[in-house]
Amino acid sequence: MDPGLFLADLEEKPQRLAGLASALRRADPWAGLGPRTGPVLLLGMGSSHFAGQVAAARLRHAYPRSRSRPAPTCCPPSDRVGR
Repeated sequence: MDPGLFLADLEEKPQRLAGLASALRRADPWAGLGPRTGPVLLLGMGSSHFAGQVAAARLRHAYPRSRSRPAPTCCPPSDRVGR
């Protein structure tokens, strides 16, 4: 790892995050997906996996499932990327 490049990455973060926030205010990046009623699969490795677990827990809390209908263990083939 090059400490100078690492520092440059850190110093660039505020500008990049401001640009992302501006882009998200201009347009909804999910608008093209249309309505979704099926399950959502969150994937990640390392800290991204942890973030997915937190997001899943918050979604389960916000949109509780019926206790009579168990959560799916995997998504159907039609919903998988790279079929």
